[in-house]
Amino acid sequence: MSPLRLQLKSNVLGRINLQGATPDRLVDVDLTGVLAWPIEVDGRGAMLGQVFEVIDGDRDRWLLSGDLRRCDCIGSGMRQGEIVVDSSVGDYLASRMRGGRVEVHGNVGSYAASSLRGGSVSIAGNAGCYAAAAAPNQTSGMAGGELIITGNADQWLASRMRRG
Repeated sequence: MSPLRLQLKSNVLGRINLQGATPDRLVDVDLTGVLAWPIEVDGRGAMLGQVFEVIDGDRDRWLLSGDLRRCDCIGSGMRQGEIVVDSSVGDYLASRMRGGRVEVHGNVGSYAASSLRGGSVSIAGNAGCYAAAAAPNQTSGMAGGELIITGNADQWLASRMRRG
């Protein structure tokens, strides 16, 4: 089966927080539930279907596209599944991730793979500050998993990293 496709709508403005919207959390949710899944835009409640055009597919595999530079927390807290992103993304990519795989074909903002505990994160571009470092309010940085950055990494790469 093909992956669940999420295409950012062009009329959405502001920062989009995808915290909690991960393949492992939506694997058993029907399409209506996926469209109604709660996210935030500029700190206000919104639904996934209000922000993304959703094409049904395998809930364990996602393909995200569009101009996602304002999308934060993609894959954050994920425990299993796969996310492929055909764009640059915002901050906190795969932060506190425990398993699964995230692949980005573009640049990422600050705190990519921060406090990573497991899984694999691949960035085919540049990473902002604090990649693999401790996330805010966390005592340690990356403690497991794998982070591959094929471009450049900004300041404080792997600050307080323990393993991985």
